[in-house]
Amino acid sequence: MSHYSLFAYGTLRHPDIITAVIGREPEREEVDLKGFVRFRIRNADFPGIFPRDNERIDGTCFYDITSRELKQLDTYESDLYVRQQVSISHRDGNTSIAYAYVLPPEHESVCTDESWDLNQYHP
Repeated sequence: MSHYSLFAYGTLRHPDIITAVIGREPEREEVDLKGFVRFRIRNADFPGIFPRDNERIDGTCFYDITSRELKQLDTYESDLYVRQQVSISHRDGNTSIAYAYVLPPEHESVCTDESWDLNQYHP
């Protein structure tokens, strides 16, 4: 069985949310994603990310995500996002590959110009 890493930058970082979606809270590590920006989705309490040079966002890398769990996450994230591989930066300076849910260019307009912070989110 294949296992994957997932970079989460929004509501999935909250233990109650990831557990509700996949049924458990996987091993996690705080990491960064360079070359992306995070903004609140209009009329929603969750964010989206898309590429932007010279930017960086913080997030959580979840490890040992199964194929079945990826399908559950795909359903949760809806067709607003595209799951794609990104290069994350670990706090020790190393990098690795993880999946992330990114807004495709045709959906970037759903974002406001307001940044989104996990500390302001309360499920």
